[in-house]
Amino acid sequence: MGTQEPVVALNLMGLSMLNNDDFMPEKSVFWVDGIVGSFACLLAGLSIKRIPGRDLLVEVAKYIASKRMEQPVFILGGGLKTPRLTKLMKFAPVQIDFPWINSSDDINNFFLENFCANSIVFIAIASPKQEWLARVIYEKKSAKCICIGGALNMLEGIEKRPPEIISKLGVEWLYRLQHEPRRRLKRLLDSLFKGLKSLFYAKNIRKLKY
Repeated sequence: MGTQEPVVALNLMGLSMLNNDDFMPEKSVFWVDGIVGSFACLLAGLSIKRIPGRDLLVEVAKYIASKRMEQPVFILGGGLKTPRLTKLMKFAPVQIDFPWINSSDDINNFFLENFCANSIVFIAIASPKQEWLARVIYEKKSAKCICIGGALNMLEGIEKRPPEIISKLGVEWLYRLQHEPRRRLKRLLDSLFKGLKSLFYAKNIRKLKY
């Protein structure tokens, strides 16, 4: 939490964006989420523990509570329920509904004046839009952005937690296809080729921050 760079998942989607001009991997901090991210680290000669997004969210929320932070914590999404997150942090996040966007250019017009360098911003929208938004907020406001995708729904019980064996195998993405299967399958297929291709450049992962 000491650095201000965007925090994003190194999973299939994260790998697919490593060489994307709309993303800035060199200025991001990654956590490993999923079997593909673990395999990429293995190829890069790195041994990094894999952690599901919902578990990371719990750890960050507990950290925020322990620090008794005075600045507001924001969460960006649409119609989100946050009672468990509120209980963990010991105060409610400031929720901001995020409009529909089609490209990273649309984000440049997003209302940002509530954020500052001390802000913590959870972004609970789908990839790659959450990474686009994290880039804009970081570049314009230097706020700490944490891309949590669907982790909040898991934490709040809106989506069922996968069986323990599924989590250990690192294939939660397969289990989560039950929820919005059409959208998630399309996103999976869109990122599959680019993500697997990035494995051939796994040595470059050593340059990323973990």
